[in-house]
Amino acid sequence: MKNILTEIKKILLVFFILCTTAIANANEHSGTGVVYDAHGNAYKTRKIGDYVWTLQNLKTPSGSACYKNQQANCDKYGRYYTWAMAMVSYPRGWHLPNKKEWKNLLDNLVIDWSAIEPSMMTRGRNYKGEWNGLGSFSYYWTSDAGNAGDDTKGSIMFSLNGQTVMDWTDFPENGLQSVRCVQD
Repeated sequence: MKNILTEIKKILLVFFILCTTAIANANEHSGTGVVYDAHGNAYKTRKIGDYVWTLQNLKTPSGSACYKNQQANCDKYGRYYTWAMAMVSYPRGWHLPNKKEWKNLLDNLVIDWSAIEPSMMTRGRNYKGEWNGLGSFSYYWTSDAGNAGDDTKGSIMFSLNGQTVMDWTDFPENGLQSVRCVQD
């Protein structure tokens, strides 16, 4: 039974990443809000568990790229960052979440199942410079160091392939991944 509950929580976390519409429509008393980055991009926010999260992927243009270098993809999916840029690109008063914060999100997530958008799986560019995975899986940076050596950093991976819902992984720090932010 515990394994089933764990898998359900993992699925719910994926849906948080996939869908911001339902939770973004909540009223002021439910912990929602908006934060702006240094370039004027607005991000809806919501308190889930112990932390306030951005509900969209980061779009700060400095040191980032669009999926397949197409601006329309940045508008839809947000931008992609190396780990070093992810560590400095978030709005003031916010930070890159660590593994503990992602786990807290997983443990406290509630989502509207009718608002799922599988097209929001926003993979990114791997360490070989290849763009891949759009619509199938997504990686998000964590602030944690990787376990595979100095040139890897912690990452969380979500997949809709039926094999892996969520997994912690190491990723080369020069790869490009999506970013969500947590309030300080």
